[in-house]
This record gives sequence, C-alpha cells and structure tokens, in this order.
Amino acid sequence: GLIDKTDSATSHFVASRFYKNNEPLICYHGSNSIAKALRGSLVASCLEIDIVIDENSEVLAFKPPLKNNGLRLKDILSATEFKNGISFWLDGKNLDSIESCNGLLSFLKKKKFNASQNILVEFPSGSHSLEPTIGKCVKKLKSIPNVYVSYYVPTGIAVACSKSIYDGNAFNMNSSCSLLEKDLLAAKNSKLFTDISFDSGGIRAIEAIEFISSLKWNTWHVDFSELKALQPNRFRMIILLNDDPN
Repeated sequence: GLIDKTDSATSHFVASRFYKNNEPLICYHGSNSIAKALRGSLVASCLEIDIVIDENSEVLAFKPPLKNNGLRLKDILSATEFKNGISFWLDGKNLDSIESCNGLLSFLKKKKFNASQNILVEFPSGSHSLEPTIGKCVKKLKSIPNVYVSYYVPTGIAVACSKSIYDGNAFNMNSSCSLLEKDLLAAKNSKLFTDISFDSGGIRAIEAIEFISSLKWNTWHVDFSELKALQPNRFRMIILLNDDPN
C-alpha cells in the first residue's frame, strides 16, 4: 500500500549523480525566475531557460505568450554564480532573425564562463532555412568555447512518427516520418547545428533516422524512471519532468 511520493527536486538531485562524469547533464526545466533558478541550481547540473532578445538586444528570460516581467538572463546568471560549473540550456524563442542572433552573440561573448560550463543555444523549428541570413552569426556562436547550437525538432511530426512506429508501421509508410526525415536532413545539411533537441515522445522516430546520429541529442519530458533506457553517450542534456509550480 505504499506510494512513492518523491518530489521532482529530489529526483533531479539523484539523477544529476546518476551518470559518470556528469554526462549527460540533468537540467531543471523552465528556470525563468530567480527562485526557480536557485532551486534548480541546488539539485541539478543544468538550468533550462526560455529567452527572448528584445529590440535593444537585451536578453530577457520569459516564455511567450506569458508576460514579460523584465527579468534579464544576466540576473539569473549572477544569482547562480555560487554553483560552480552549472550549465545552461537557452531556449531561444525568437532566434529567427539576424538581429536576435547578434544580440545573443554579443551577450555570450561578453560573459565569462568557466571551462566546466556548457551552453546550449536552441534555435526554433525551421531555422535551417535561415542559413543565408544567420549563418555567420551562428558560426561565431559556435566559435565561443563550450557553446553548442541545437535545432528544435518539430514536436508534432516527431511524436506522430514515433507513435506510428510503436504501432508496428514501417518508417517509410508514414507521412509524418517522411516530413521529419526531410526536415532533419535540411537541418543537418545547413551545417548550422552541432545538436538537435526534441520531446522525448519522439525518440523512437529520432532513433530511426541514421544520419542524425552525427549530431549530439538533447531531450525533455523525461521521467526519472526512463533514464536507464536512454543511451547516455548520445545525449548532451536531459530535462526531467518537473512539478515546480513557478
């Protein structure tokens, strides 16, 4: 009759010590407030933060369409400096213009990270088509030590493709799988990205696409109990399910 009531913060704490050499990193989801970033810093090895670059090239921490409360990324970084080596997954909500990309580039070039910190910059779905516009900026981002650039895999088609495979259908017999393969091939061929990031519900589809194994993977919506089923060498960062309310 016993029920496991372990809170997600404790699960993060345990999971962050689950892998040797802290690889992959366990990330605390939606750390868009000082309080949540502080809590995450105490139990995880990485913070996932939604960022928006405004017209003044200020890097803000919020997730549209939620209200912008003026919190800046640099405020969160300053508040968590006590945790040596903590890494960051920056989910770029509007990194689909040269202005936004250059704004983030300027910020990261000025910020001094230590050698043990990894910074994952996540670009939106479809951003591979912007290579002629943002290519130079992305190349400069990747030249910063320990900065990696990830492509956000469209969730709808990845999850639909995975479901089809789990149902026993062949990969090449499903339209969602064909769309996913085409999209990821375009992302790979753009040479913009070092990584891909995706909802864990789409992992079966990702595993079925051989050419994408040349990029490092990052995923979210992972239950603590699912960690043992993942191949850790494929992943850079993993976001666990999190019931932290704010």
